Amino acid sequence: MVVGYELVHDFLSKKFFDKLGPDAKKVKTIIEIFRKAFKEWKDHKVLASKDRLILLSENISQLNLTDEEWLFLIKSSFSVYWFDDGGNRIIKLIDKKTLIRICMILLMTRVLK
Repeated sequence: MVVGYELVHDFLSKKFFDKLGPDAKKVKTIIEIFRKAFKEWKDHKVLASKDRLILLSENISQLNLTDEEWLFLIKSSFSVYWFDDGGNRIIKLIDKKTLIRICMILLMTRVLK
């Protein structure tokens, strides 16, 4: 029963995606890329690559992020841009209140360990 459902679901998903306009397809793809990268971090502690960070930073307005998701992006961006002369792309995009909140979370988790 599940196999049949998956086939129908995949078929309908493709039909739905094909009917989207180019902008909606781009947004959907960006969200899927982020979700996959975030899941890899949650499951295996794999940070986002420079290519993914560039793509995500260019489309950050398409994402509505939680503190934990920002934490993932900040950790990833520091691992990629720590020695990069171009500066940290993600840090430049995050509002100061969110950045302070995330930094406090980082500090507290280090202090409590």
